[in-house]
Amino acid sequence: MDIGQLFIFTCGMCPPAADRISKHIMDVITRDMESTLHDNSNQNTCSFDQCYVAQCTILEGLMESNANNQPFIRLTISHIICEPAQINADTPLKTLLDMNIANIVSLNASIVCTESCFQDIISQSRVQEIIYQSREKLLYLSLKDNGKISLNGLQLKYLRCVGATDLTNLDCSNMVECALSATPLTEKCVFERMKGTGGNIRLFHIDECTSISLLSMALPNLRSLHTFELSNTVLLNTQLHEVMPQ
Repeated sequence: MDIGQLFIFTCGMCPPAADRISKHIMDVITRDMESTLHDNSNQNTCSFDQCYVAQCTILEGLMESNANNQPFIRLTISHIICEPAQINADTPLKTLLDMNIANIVSLNASIVCTESCFQDIISQSRVQEIIYQSREKLLYLSLKDNGKISLNGLQLKYLRCVGATDLTNLDCSNMVECALSATPLTEKCVFERMKGTGGNIRLFHIDECTSISLLSMALPNLRSLHTFELSNTVLLNTQLHEVMPQ
């Protein structure tokens, strides 16, 4: 991000060079996210902070190119944060996403299940479209609020789901980290898939778990589990330590 101002200036002067810089920025973020995810000494979870800063910079670059009447500029963005800007109307962020929709690596979105979308919220249908179009590239996904989303075809490395979002068609075979504060339907989907495909999960965070019995059946199959966090959950007489992977 130290080259942000240089990048914005380049967008107004030389679009081909600007696109090469934007691709480099995205590649660096992808490598950093991958490194954090697999660092056994790092207790921090996957972060989208750099994605937000990079997205703001690239948006500024696109607006700079438009201000300088640069035709046909194409900028690369593969990490999308849907919260800071309206993405369903004709905005620079929508333009960037439309340019890159088949190559999104990470998506952090707040969802609303109607087509009437306000600032800071993306429609359920738009999220589903991004997931479908980028299913061969999308590795990091964070969803919150209200919606029904199919993850069919994804090979996620990171999944975070918070709020009233119902997930279906999950495959955990490539997953390293999972964080949930979710609906019973989403918990059921995740826990049942973990039983068969959760062998690579190292970090698992659950808040307000409602399906302790399903969790107990899933845990023994998480053979690579390094960190397990369970909060705000009534355990009664459940002895989770008895089913933890050795």
